[in-house]
Amino acid sequence: METTNTATWTAYAAALACKNVRDERDAKGRVERCLAALGYVRPCARCGGGGHYSRNANGDTRCYDCTGRGEVLQKVTPRLVAEAAKRVAAGELDAWRAANVVAAEAKRAIAPLMADINAAWSKGAVHTAYKAMRGIDSDIVVASPAYRAASLINDVWGRAKDLESPYRAETLSQVDRLAQLRECADLINEINAAFAAYDAA
Repeated sequence: METTNTATWTAYAAALACKNVRDERDAKGRVERCLAALGYVRPCARCGGGGHYSRNANGDTRCYDCTGRGEVLQKVTPRLVAEAAKRVAAGELDAWRAANVVAAEAKRAIAPLMADINAAWSKGAVHTAYKAMRGIDSDIVVASPAYRAASLINDVWGRAKDLESPYRAETLSQVDRLAQLRECADLINEINAAFAAYDAA
């Protein structure tokens, strides 16, 4: 989206109290997100607000103009930004920005948590015992507690891998992804602990 005036996106970002803006491209994205959060949108003219248009070569019907949202931003003008700036100064974006901070913190926590999950899954009691059975007759392996425990822990780890991917978990917020990943981590640790106790008995 281009503006028809000489004001820069960085100036618009400053007017909307956007902090730590890196460059014009970053400023443009921040301004557009702020304006959308304030409701400066209109129905997409291409898809009529439905979010879908025609099927492309990949079989996807998502509208290219609105990326499936059904809405596009209103034309950005100095008058629009000035009006939005007054609303920002009145605190209308405070809750939205606070929620974004929480989401960003959750997103940053996902990678180290997933590293812990991978380590507990691959190096825990279950997989250590299961790997030690390599070379043993497959009928014996399949009937073993280690095999059943490995199947169970693999299911949980598979769910964690789905949650790690922003594409496979796109319907979840960052906060929900993190919460469910923590549940997976707890389950993997519980399965390893239960198997270790069983194996030691």
